[in-house]
Amino acid sequence: MPDRECWLCGVTDNIHKHHLDWHHNNNTPNNIMYLCQPHHVEIHRCGWVDMEFMRELRRKLRGEAETPDLDARIQKFDFSDILEE
Repeated sequence: MPDRECWLCGVTDNIHKHHLDWHHNNNTPNNIMYLCQPHHVEIHRCGWVDMEFMRELRRKLRGEAETPDLDARIQKFDFSDILEE
């Protein structure tokens, strides 16, 4: 998808459309999140996660802020693969 970037890490290659409510027929803008292929796969592998978790993960991946409470949640959902990239 041209002119899109991964909501989590900011890369622009191999972008997928993720439906936040997991209903693929709900294409309203507030239900769509663009993710790179590795992050999209990881979200589906781990199952549904809430938006506050996603916001914290985004800040950590982009180096925008320290997120001290995030480490325990990352272990719970096993996002370790995407944090090592």
